[in-house]
Amino acid sequence: MKGQKICDKCQTKTGPRTKICKKCGNQFVFNFRGRKVKTNELKDWKSLERGDVVKSIQGHGPYWTNEEGERESCGYYGLFRVRRVEENGIGAYPYGTKQKHGGYHFIYMGKEEESISGTISRSHKLELVKQ
Repeated sequence: MKGQKICDKCQTKTGPRTKICKKCGNQFVFNFRGRKVKTNELKDWKSLERGDVVKSIQGHGPYWTNEEGERESCGYYGLFRVRRVEENGIGAYPYGTKQKHGGYHFIYMGKEEESISGTISRSHKLELVKQ
C-alpha cells in the first residue's frame, strides 16, 4: 500500500515515518535529502522583526494522531520571511524557490493545548537563517 513501509525482519507494515517497528523493535534507516541552510538558534521568537527569515523545523508544531497511532503534522515547515509577530505566533510568507506552501501562513508559537477535534496545538521550533 502506498505510504507504508515493511519491516525487513518481521514483514510488519508500518507508517512511512515510523522509526522503530512496534512488533520486533527493528530500527529503520532514514536518508536525509534536504538542502543545507546556515542557521542560528532562535532564543526569543518575539524579538523577530519584519523581513527576518526563519526556518521552521519539521517534526515540531501542531499535529493530530491517526488511527495507527502515528502523528500527522498540521504545521508548516521550511523557510519563511516574517511579516508580523503576534501574541501566539508569527505571520509569514514562504521564502525561497523550493517552498511547497504558497501564500500567507500563521506559524503557531503558543502553549500546547488540545482542541475538541483532537488536534494538538504545539509551538513550532524555529531557527534564524543567516543572511
